[in-house]
Amino acid sequence: MSTNNLTVTLLVLVVLIAGSWYFTMNRNHDGMIGDDHHNDEMVESYEIYPGDVADKIRNNEDIILLDVRMPEEYEQVHLENALLLPVQEMSAQSLANIGLGEDAKDKEIVIYCRSGARSKTAYDIMHSLGYTNIKSVAGGMIHWEEDQYPFTETGAYDGSHMMSGSGSPMISKDSPKIAFDRTLHDFGLIPQYGGVVKTTFEVKNTGSKPLSI
Repeated sequence: MSTNNLTVTLLVLVVLIAGSWYFTMNRNHDGMIGDDHHNDEMVESYEIYPGDVADKIRNNEDIILLDVRMPEEYEQVHLENALLLPVQEMSAQSLANIGLGEDAKDKEIVIYCRSGARSKTAYDIMHSLGYTNIKSVAGGMIHWEEDQYPFTETGAYDGSHMMSGSGSPMISKDSPKIAFDRTLHDFGLIPQYGGVVKTTFEVKNTGSKPLSI
């Protein structure tokens, strides 16, 4: 190969490599993919990549974000406009109370927690209740923050994001709220039928308004 042909070949290779690098860097910068973090990991069928959720938010898709952590975790950081319902309080009634009743069962709902464990539990509960279009964020807020996706904010939940389409009553932070120790106890096999198992628990009002029982 002549010196001129070798020079031309090297120049072409340099241009191709530089162009490929520029395209990849700009695509990642635009937030379309986050392949330098967790989007190349395998996810379960019930999960969704954090980057895909970020794209849905960026594109103003009609999705509902549901945070199933504790209020103090939500206050530290949460996804913008996310509803809050701790997984241990999840039921058909509590979902209806935040606007996710019968009318929301076919809406696209994205559930997240800290790591993905509690959101999987929430997914199972909602799936059993007939919700058809739900996903759990793989890796939860841990992966979201590690990948440095935007659309987060801080502050206590005030119920301002609650939906009203279900016609169900909506609960504000000032409403009376009943809470009690719901620790589950496994007593094992009780061979004597008719036996009695006794337990005690504390009932209290965690809201700021009076509660009448």
